[in-house]
Amino acid sequence: MGDVAEKVETTIDEAQRVVDIVEDVAEGVDKVAEEAVKHLPDGKLRDAVEFVEKVAEDIDKHAERAEDELEKVLN
Repeated sequence: MGDVAEKVETTIDEAQRVVDIVEDVAEGVDKVAEEAVKHLPDGKLRDAVEFVEKVAEDIDKHAERAEDELEKVLN
C-alpha cells in the first residue's frame, strides 16, 4: 500500500509543479498585456490584447484553485 501512496504523492507533486509553471506564465502574460494596453490606441489590436489579458487572468485564477485542491488532497 505504501508504494501506491508514494506514487500518488509523486503525481500530486508533479501536478503542483505544472500548476506553478502555468500560474507563473499566466501572471507574466497578464503583466505584459497590461503594460501593452497602456500604449495602444483604441482598436482591434488593443481589444485583442485586452482579451489576452483577461484570458491570462482567468487561467491564473484556475491555476490557483487547482493548487488549493491539490493541497487539500495532500492534507
